Amino acid sequence: MNKYIENFIVKNRSFIILSHDLFAIASAWIFAYIIRFNFEIPFVQIDSMKNNLIVVLITQIIFLLIFRVHRASWRFSSISDLKRIIVAIFFSSLLISIYFSFFYQQQPVIPRSII
Repeated sequence: MNKYIENFIVKNRSFIILSHDLFAIASAWIFAYIIRFNFEIPFVQIDSMKNNLIVVLITQIIFLLIFRVHRASWRFSSISDLKRIIVAIFFSSLLISIYFSFFYQQQPVIPRSII
């Protein structure tokens, strides 16, 4: 049983890392709303949060794949890996901020503290 799990992890390492990143991004987005509205999110904002989560996830994953963040070995990560992660997060966050600030015309407006 232990060998089976070990082989599964080795063969699907990139998928597992990408799944973890998706979970972390979604959690950060949801917790940003929770903190912004002091644990009492208005119903209208809940719909906005759910609808815009897809845009955030797709944008973040595209940039993480472009910068090949999922290929880094977590056991022996280096400063260059850290730089790649920071650059990928910076550019994806910049694109998300530009989209929600200038091109997003739906109501309710996403609070700037969440972006």
